Amino acid sequence: MNRPLHRVHTPRRRLLLGVVLLVVGVCLLVDNLGFDISRYLWDYWPFLLIAVGGIQLAWPGTWEERRSGFWLLIVGIWGAINSFEWLGLHWGNSWPIFIIALGIRVLIDGLARSRNSASPPTSGPTQ
Repeated sequence: MNRPLHRVHTPRRRLLLGVVLLVVGVCLLVDNLGFDISRYLWDYWPFLLIAVGGIQLAWPGTWEERRSGFWLLIVGIWGAINSFEWLGLHWGNSWPIFIIALGIRVLIDGLARSRNSASPPTSGPTQ
């Protein structure tokens, strides 16, 4: 199966990207208007990633959409752990967790691709 070189942006992906851009834009606008509300919100940025990742996992879609949702969920959890220094972890000492998660994602992608390429090709009706 030939895959297109560019990513297809589904309506779901555009919707989630629009929500993220909207939230970030509102935070930046509020900050530029002189309110300190966004400074406190920046501490909670990982929860935006967790929410978007959870929505992508829960909402039926393609394997790629679910995979990106899982990745957003993992990055959001890692960011929350660092932002709030849970378990004594912070940005300086938790980066190996990110490398491990990235390695797991690469392995899963490789397994999924090998499974897709190993499936027998479908042929037309036999006579």
